[in-house]
Amino acid sequence: MSDVDTVMKEALVCRLAMTDGDQPYIVPLSFGYDGKNLYFHGKSAGKKIDILKKNNKVSFECDVNVALVPSDKPCKWDVRYKSVVGSGVASFLQDLTEKKKALECILKQYSPKSFTMVDEAVIKTTVIKVEISDIQSKVSDPD
Repeated sequence: MSDVDTVMKEALVCRLAMTDGDQPYIVPLSFGYDGKNLYFHGKSAGKKIDILKKNNKVSFECDVNVALVPSDKPCKWDVRYKSVVGSGVASFLQDLTEKKKALECILKQYSPKSFTMVDEAVIKTTVIKVEISDIQSKVSDPD
């Protein structure tokens, strides 16, 4: 398994970064990852939705195994972590089958259980797909 896949499988939060005009905006979200795409869900209104409707280019970040590495010297403190950063293009899923598949991907991120989805609930849920165009991992393990 690649470092990217390891981090994405273990991460609990994905930070989605957007641009609102000339202002950056970032939000932590629960997510799903299928090896090519990220999926997010939420309400149909709000700042994130408004921004993505105007500018669907995004960046994202996930991290795991974060640990402070203290030192007796103030400039020698460090942090251990594994992280993934990337970018892509967001879109809103409309197709019921696609939305269910995306929501299942999100659920698998957090639980091995299988869930039954009610069509009416899925229809009301906003599902965002990010087609990943660039993704990289970094492992920081100071001595």
